[in-house]
Amino acid sequence: MTPRLVLVGPAAAGKSTLGELVAARAGAPFVDLDAVGDRYYGEVGWSVQRLAARAAEVGRVAAEREWEPARAHAVARVVEDSPGAVVALGAGHTSYTDPGCRAHVARVLAGVPRVVLVLPSADRGGGARRAPPAVARRQGP
Repeated sequence: MTPRLVLVGPAAAGKSTLGELVAARAGAPFVDLDAVGDRYYGEVGWSVQRLAARAAEVGRVAAEREWEPARAHAVARVVEDSPGAVVALGAGHTSYTDPGCRAHVARVLAGVPRVVLVLPSADRGGGARRAPPAVARRQGP
């Protein structure tokens, strides 16, 4: 079994906020990969601290490229470990320069029934809002 829903999108688009709301409404667990990623990065010898150290040594762009396999690994593991959950992937978990990492994550996400792209609101100051109950319950056209 896979997660019921995976949210992807750019930084600060509202994936975590929306994920928490959807999970609560569906009675499903919510998993934010940004919050749990360290355990998965560690499985392949990486950490956010190592990324920072590498960035200081070789520059941010080069360090991010070196870290891509760890991010791809984290995506595969969180999908594996989160059956029935709503999962939010941090922005960096779907952006790859390495074609192998990009293909690996695409294969992993292809097995998830719903992968939703969340984009920032034009009203950035408004935050997540709930629809009025009558609108939220409306069915059909």
